[in-house]
Amino acid sequence: MVAAAAVADRIVGNLRRLDGPPRIPGIDLARGLAVIGMLAAHLYTLPEIDWTDPATWGGIAGGRSSILFATLAGVSISIATAGPRAPRTPRRWLAWRALVLWVIGIVLILTGIPVYVILPAYAILFAAAIPFLRVRSATLWIWAGAVALVVPWLLPPVEAAPFWDTARGRRCSC
Repeated sequence: MVAAAAVADRIVGNLRRLDGPPRIPGIDLARGLAVIGMLAAHLYTLPEIDWTDPATWGGIAGGRSSILFATLAGVSISIATAGPRAPRTPRRWLAWRALVLWVIGIVLILTGIPVYVILPAYAILFAAAIPFLRVRSATLWIWAGAVALVVPWLLPPVEAAPFWDTARGRRCSC
């Protein structure tokens, strides 16, 4: 009887360890919709949306899923690096996550699959978030405003660069 009780206690202890932090159902729902939308955008030919024709409403997955995915990545960074359940070393945690995303993205690109692989871009954004982990909200708003004002002026010259007219530039999923 003592051995059976010890085994039961060990099983219960192991199950408790597997129970992660509480989930936020709305974020989980949005993440699931983003994944489904990304699958639809990559696996199906999506029609141009005509709001008067319900047969074309599947086209909503094109582009919008990646925006939702990117937004949720930022929300996940803020939730995971702040609060009582944050890792002791959030910078290291975020750097590790960026590295894993980078490697997975590069492996997917090397397979030659005919879709745009955005994971390396996410990896760069995760790494770029590291210096901002301990910045106050007001400072973040200033940085966000500055980026929103400056980047639209920088994109046209970058997009006009001769690199994009090369074979490698046309293949790039940047």
